Amino acid sequence: MSDENKGLLLGLLGVSLFALTLPLTKVLVAAIGIYEANFLRASLTGFIALGFLLISRAKLPRSRQEWRLLMPIIIAIGLGFPIGTAYAMQTIPPGQGGVVLGLTPLLTAIIGATISNQKLSNRFWIAASIGFIVITLYSLNKNQWVISQGEIGLLVASISAGLGYAKAGKLSQIMDSKEVISWVMTISLIFNIPLAILFLGNDFMDLSEKLFHPGPLLALLSLAVITMYIANFFWYQGLSIGGIAKVGQLLLLQPLITLFVSGLFFGESVGLFDYTVCLMLISIVLYCRRTPISSLQ
Repeated sequence: MSDENKGLLLGLLGVSLFALTLPLTKVLVAAIGIYEANFLRASLTGFIALGFLLISRAKLPRSRQEWRLLMPIIIAIGLGFPIGTAYAMQTIPPGQGGVVLGLTPLLTAIIGATISNQKLSNRFWIAASIGFIVITLYSLNKNQWVISQGEIGLLVASISAGLGYAKAGKLSQIMDSKEVISWVMTISLIFNIPLAILFLGNDFMDLSEKLFHPGPLLALLSLAVITMYIANFFWYQGLSIGGIAKVGQLLLLQPLITLFVSGLFFGESVGLFDYTVCLMLISIVLYCRRTPISSLQ
């Protein structure tokens, strides 16, 4: 199997796991609150990642290049993306949110091509612009043509994810993908632990009672272990060996999977219009994958 095909398969596995993020986040936020959910799940992931680093005896990143790539990932993936999605899930159904996040693969490709010194063709930019328009119109239509706070949260999440994924794909070419996400989440404990303590505060016992029910508890564990950690093993490795621009486009499958999961397990109303938008976005990204990319070097 070629590196590109292997990268695509790993990327598809990662995206399939990512697709669970929004529905699970909505369940957890409804039970214990937005910031409590965000920093609790991130702290739990951080401790799991720390355990992995200790058991595997991983070495600290040493070179200046590693740290230069790692720090933006920490800010984007460790803070920006989870806060943006949790904030959005207060007001937006997860299936709809999944479509709005369809902006992420375009941003990942653009940022990835920039940091890799590659030039995207004019056809790519045209297709990317059409994709952005489709996503924007879909979101506005769902919200009676009013820009809500939820869309702002998802925009922050999309930008954070695009930056974080592009940098992680680049870093995974010189560092093991498991170590990349492990260092990201471990170092993120520096701000996640204090923020978790701050928001849990005096309501810890009350929140514990709400949390220890099958739905919220399963959502917390799934988010911490699967979508925030293990999914990135496959995703970062796929980006590194299959190419950031090409593999990054698989993220457009995430909205379709999110819609299916939300309709099947969470009772969200999913109609022909939603699936039509997803298919349009998939077609646009598939077209982007076929456009030429040249090196600036």
